[in-house]
Amino acid sequence: MFGTFVQDFHYLVPDEQLEHAHKVLTEDECLPQSRPPSLMLRTSGDFYRKARMYRVTRETHVALAQHLVLYPASFASYAPEDLHPSPRLTNLRNPLCPTVLVPSQPAVYASILRMLKSYKQYDPARIVLASDLEQLIDYNLYEVDCGYVDTDDDELCEELQLDRRVEDAAAVVAEWRQNCQLHDEDGWIGDALFNVVSGKWSIDDLPCR
Repeated sequence: MFGTFVQDFHYLVPDEQLEHAHKVLTEDECLPQSRPPSLMLRTSGDFYRKARMYRVTRETHVALAQHLVLYPASFASYAPEDLHPSPRLTNLRNPLCPTVLVPSQPAVYASILRMLKSYKQYDPARIVLASDLEQLIDYNLYEVDCGYVDTDDDELCEELQLDRRVEDAAAVVAEWRQNCQLHDEDGWIGDALFNVVSGKWSIDDLPCR
């Protein structure tokens, strides 16, 4: 059995507390700050350009080192009501911070769509976001855990009951939209997500800057 290797640990920090968090990690915890690899800047854009990376391992090689990665909260644009306390995953018996704020499921989708709209069509960050959204829909809404599915393979689609999965997922998004769980102040996120999940749109059809 193979375990899961978590490369980095990502957190959003309120913009006004980012400098304080930096001071705690570098001065109090003595974690070295790493510069983002130039290759990752080119291929992932703002996911490394806006990141503050603090190495938590002795290993320094880019493929093996692990980091705490902090982003300004404005990067993902969650509203306070989108975030809910959740138990922190830790081996410590009495952690100083027993909970972390975790976004609700519909808030994650809404945030990704807002971020996608803020970038030009072929910006590296948008390409990363589009890939993340596609995988999230597959695993979370369609509940397909076998990786890529060739939708032209009728036998496989029938075996996976893909049509039913799409219908069920579209119904979930419709419920989010009806219950205003997407915090869709601009009035486009609910329709856009529904169109993608129901198969009417591809992710490339989502609005961009």
